[in-house]
Amino acid sequence: MMSSKPNSFLQNTAELLSSLLLGLLCVAAIVVSAAPPTVRPPAREAAVFPAHRAVVLPVILSAYTTINGGSQNLLAVSNVAREWGSYGLLGKVYPGTERLPVVGRMIIPEPEQLLKVHPDALFVHKQQAEVLRKIGMPGLVEVNFMPRDARKSRQSLWQLVGRATMQGPRVMQLLNWDAAQRRQLAGQLGGIPAAHRPRVLLVHAGRGMWSVPGGYYAMGSSIEEAGGTNLAANFRLNGQINLEQIIALDPDILLLDPNVMMSPYASSHDVSPRDIYNMPECSVLRAVKERRVYELPQHSYTNDAIEDPLLLAWMAEIFHPELPRQLRGVYRAAYQQIYGFALSEDDIDRAIFFNENLPSAGYERFRRGAEQ
Repeated sequence: MMSSKPNSFLQNTAELLSSLLLGLLCVAAIVVSAAPPTVRPPAREAAVFPAHRAVVLPVILSAYTTINGGSQNLLAVSNVAREWGSYGLLGKVYPGTERLPVVGRMIIPEPEQLLKVHPDALFVHKQQAEVLRKIGMPGLVEVNFMPRDARKSRQSLWQLVGRATMQGPRVMQLLNWDAAQRRQLAGQLGGIPAAHRPRVLLVHAGRGMWSVPGGYYAMGSSIEEAGGTNLAANFRLNGQINLEQIIALDPDILLLDPNVMMSPYASSHDVSPRDIYNMPECSVLRAVKERRVYELPQHSYTNDAIEDPLLLAWMAEIFHPELPRQLRGVYRAAYQQIYGFALSEDDIDRAIFFNENLPSAGYERFRRGAEQ
């Protein structure tokens, strides 16, 4: 918090924002879990590009720093953006992200701070923008999280950040790298018949509750792209599910998403593969009998042009163990090429949750030195 006392105008705007934005928080939190965002610059009070004093409130910080080459020119962020933007390996690549000033809790900004720091580009949720525009906040750039057409949404976000940071050529380079990795994987999986695709269920588990992201969730298309069949394709968005329903689906592979941002019911490592194996009520599941329960590697969702190909490579080797053992090399090459950062073996172990997944079938393939 800034130490100077806000005047009555700032107090009024703060009260207006607090009353209106609190009601939007839950809606925004649910929608952010569905798919990457689309972006829509506002029709008036436009931001100034290139941005030299940007503030980022939504959970797009990992994409912003990747495109921008760091957190320079970032004035402040929301605390939730900072937390998710420094998660996992990216926090090692750009350690300065953890020290960015905060202008509000969660996705709700503190308006007196925003009015005082005078950003030339303020990245906000669409729900926030309507309220901020009413008090005359300039420089708004709307980020609208939409569950449909996830690939187009991602590209729109990256291109907008590229314009804001004058890094359009880097954005094209990264998107081309993403496309090349996907083509290479498609070539490897092209000969696998549909009958040999494992039936996969991705769940958020924690605090005694289970939820399944629905058919519009971006990770569902990743399961299909990596050579699996997504059993949640017809589920509604982020719906709760009980164990009886999971038993009825009886997946070949059960994937656990440890990312706290993805579900209001889950926190990181609330449920691990070991926990699932030790639950008597889960013993009838095919995935448990065959020890094919896995925790997804670290990922931040809006940095998907980089992280999606890594997740796809991991999924493909999990789904199809006959593929060459290449994952650790894929991680090393990606971070060296894109960030100029040399990952250590410990970094890779943590990123793929090697120790947490070691009780599961075939995870020895990812041990140091086991590459082909």
